[in-house]
Amino acid sequence: AATLWLLAISNAVNAQIIITLVFVGAVAAALNQASRVALVPMMVPREQMTSAIALTAVIFNLARFIGPALAGVVIAGVGIGWAFFINALSYVPMLFVLTRLQLPPPPRRHGPPKHFFHDLMEGVRYTVNHEAIRTLIILLALASILTRGVVDLLPGFVDAVYHRGAAGLATFTSVMGVGAMIGGLMLAGRRHVFGLSTMVFATILLNGIAVALFAALGAFDEPSFILAALLLGIVGFCNVASGTGSQTLVQTAVDEAMRGRVLSLWLVVNRGG
Repeated sequence: AATLWLLAISNAVNAQIIITLVFVGAVAAALNQASRVALVPMMVPREQMTSAIALTAVIFNLARFIGPALAGVVIAGVGIGWAFFINALSYVPMLFVLTRLQLPPPPRRHGPPKHFFHDLMEGVRYTVNHEAIRTLIILLALASILTRGVVDLLPGFVDAVYHRGAAGLATFTSVMGVGAMIGGLMLAGRRHVFGLSTMVFATILLNGIAVALFAALGAFDEPSFILAALLLGIVGFCNVASGTGSQTLVQTAVDEAMRGRVLSLWLVVNRGG
């Protein structure tokens, strides 16, 4: 984020640099997210896990709602470079909090240390042999590959289909954030996992319908921007409801010793699809 700021204010940005930074950022994000989702059950009792995961999603998507709106104001007022600067600063409080966390020690592993690839394959085998987790992973893989790409394609839709600039993209992203917050708050009020698998399946199905309708709007000569935004709100709701719900089901079912490895696979499928 800091490098993007420096490049933006010095007018040294090009496509190759952006692609390189996105690659490096994605590697860092993968390590960060896998660790972050594994941290949740270390800080809350198991019976409060659904609420904790859902509240994490609410806060994450509150930032997704406020961030683009703030960025739109900053870009219009002082330029895109300072938007990157504020983004870089936003990491500082989180880094401070992480240094202050008091976490329980990880469970002690017996026997000699094993090779990384042995641990990795052990996690894959555990996932494949666990019927409930295996079914969830397959369902998420299909949903991720077929629907998540719409989020990354939004700048293209805003420009080529709706002919709107940064403000249009901020509107789409903010509406998705609002939908995601509603989905997270709905799950935050749950006190048990009963019926959660049905909800995950239903929201994945609804997400597919909303994405298909959003794509179909582009075929019209003058597609409705408002209708497109409403459909993206549904997509945001479904993404969080299905993602948070499936993560809760995995967190509840997984063996403690396998948690980090299985959640890493869940993230690879859910985010990498």
